[in-house]
Amino acid sequence: MQLSPALPPDGTLVDSRYTRVPDTNTVFEPPIPSYATLEEWEQRKAELRLHILAATGLFPTPDKCDLNPRTTGSHEGDGYVVENLYFESYPGFYVTGNLYRPMQAVQPAPAIACPHGHAAHGRLEDTEIFSVPARCVSLALQGSVVFSYDMIGYNDSLQIPHDFQGEREYLWGISLLGLQLWNSIRVLDYLTARTDVDETRIACTGASGGGTQTFLLAAVDDRVKVSVPAVMVSSHMQGGCLCENVPHLRLETNNVEIAAMAAPRPQLLVSATGDWTKDTPDVEYPAIRGIYALYGAEDHLSEHQVDAGHNTNLESREAMYAWMAKWLRGELDADATREPAYELVEPDARRVFPDGLPASAPGRDAIVRDIVERGQAQLESLVPVDAESLERARTVLGGLYTHTLNPIDAGTVDVVTRTVDGRVERLVLSPAGAGHAVPAALASPEGGCTELVVLATAEGKESPEAGAAIEGLVKAGYGVLALDVFGAGEAAAGKRPERSHFLTFNRTDAAARAQDIQTAVAYAGERAERVHLVGVGAAGLWTLLARPGAEIDGQTAADLQGLDPTDDDALIARAYIPGLARAGGVLSAGILSAPGALALYSVPSSSDMSPILSAYAAAGRADQFATSRAALDAPAVVRAIVG
Repeated sequence: MQLSPALPPDGTLVDSRYTRVPDTNTVFEPPIPSYATLEEWEQRKAELRLHILAATGLFPTPDKCDLNPRTTGSHEGDGYVVENLYFESYPGFYVTGNLYRPMQAVQPAPAIACPHGHAAHGRLEDTEIFSVPARCVSLALQGSVVFSYDMIGYNDSLQIPHDFQGEREYLWGISLLGLQLWNSIRVLDYLTARTDVDETRIACTGASGGGTQTFLLAAVDDRVKVSVPAVMVSSHMQGGCLCENVPHLRLETNNVEIAAMAAPRPQLLVSATGDWTKDTPDVEYPAIRGIYALYGAEDHLSEHQVDAGHNTNLESREAMYAWMAKWLRGELDADATREPAYELVEPDARRVFPDGLPASAPGRDAIVRDIVERGQAQLESLVPVDAESLERARTVLGGLYTHTLNPIDAGTVDVVTRTVDGRVERLVLSPAGAGHAVPAALASPEGGCTELVVLATAEGKESPEAGAAIEGLVKAGYGVLALDVFGAGEAAAGKRPERSHFLTFNRTDAAARAQDIQTAVAYAGERAERVHLVGVGAAGLWTLLARPGAEIDGQTAADLQGLDPTDDDALIARAYIPGLARAGGVLSAGILSAPGALALYSVPSSSDMSPILSAYAAAGRADQFATSRAALDAPAVVRAIVG
């Protein structure tokens, strides 16, 4: 059966995924959506937290190794002590920095984590506009234990470079930002384990890239009781470095909403008139204050803007000191928090590894290999073997998987256009309000039907492989909703515009295709009593990936075209979605499809599908999962559905 186009010749297909492509410099208006109630915001906050952790490869939480802290040197200043120390966030992966503590202090004392920004010398930068040591000495003299630690690739943290990235690394949820955020979480572990620290009074402050790290850490770790992100919370510049971006991080969100996740904990926004935070008093601060108002905690948020360029100058630092003193120590006298004169030993004396990394320190490849192996072990532990572990897999794997594919809710589908040509309806579909354009055609048998088969093919609904399957199914009495997934058939609109940190804000083509399949399934559910799902050729993999998020009460049949589920290179080539391997890939898609009927075709004899079978057995429906080495051609499609 040959289907006509979904649009008439003079029609125009407009898909927001081509026309609205956000990036680092997109202006987000409004900065934060409106939340009517605290309950609504708390639900959103919980989802955002899971989303950030999934995007950064930190959900489920990696197993925490012993920190094994070691000091390589120390010196005394006037009233304070500086220690050069390091510890392990992963086995053999070092967090390096300086611990500043008061020589005489009331213990246990508050503790403050100090990530730094992109100044040339990182944590050792000591200039008029950026001085990390000034910040740390002053806070120590005011009674806090302060840890200033290297961003990855700076100073003593040289096992991985600051330009670290890669498709396979992203496939496993391993990124510069994720590693840095994990280091920050382990910094809190280190500080709260110290006997001289009050674990109920933990704070974090950083500027520029350190500001990004500050509000991300406060967003995912409630141990941060007070935060001061400086010159970074902006609705029109989201951070330009790899250490501030990771695929999926800002899908349908931005830094302002992420910073609001600190509410109702005390937070000071420090901004400058000469950079991208120039609008903070009038735009970002009021937006975040609206979230604090939901808690009745408006006094827990404040802002301070300096008339200067991008900086953390003396005025900026003293505003931060006063905020920390107020909320960590109950000190309200600003004069008591003025920055004193100080002297420091030479920067080399504050290096952790002045002579270079220890010979035993693992390098980039070994660290990545260890993290991948840890992820594989977590996935293996989540394979269901009984009803209880099946429920756990649905919760943990399901949450991770959802925040890897990141589908837009297609519970309601907009029919953008609809024309009828005999027994064929030509349609353009979209999740409600999303502005997508999914061309589709619904072919029905002469007497109508109660069951619909959603059919996805790599070449689209007008391809020969689609036509043969449609003809066979319609003859058998089934309706067929055939679609052109993103980039195929009528939906082929070329490449999307290249933008800065594209994947931080936009989904990959493979994720968009899985989304379109879910949209078609949702629409089919509105039209039929029973829905089946079929993916032929290269679309079989996209179909299987879409299956866990699709409401299917009939059969699902998908052709894997010989894919080995453990082959990262094949996943990258055929369905590149960052985090997909970390989320379990094909095996998790199968596990999360249980107990719905699932048949996989073109499965190599060497592929181990036992985790999927184990999930179906745990659901008491082992008979509903089947594999075949044969291809899913048109006759096989009919047999799979008709029986």
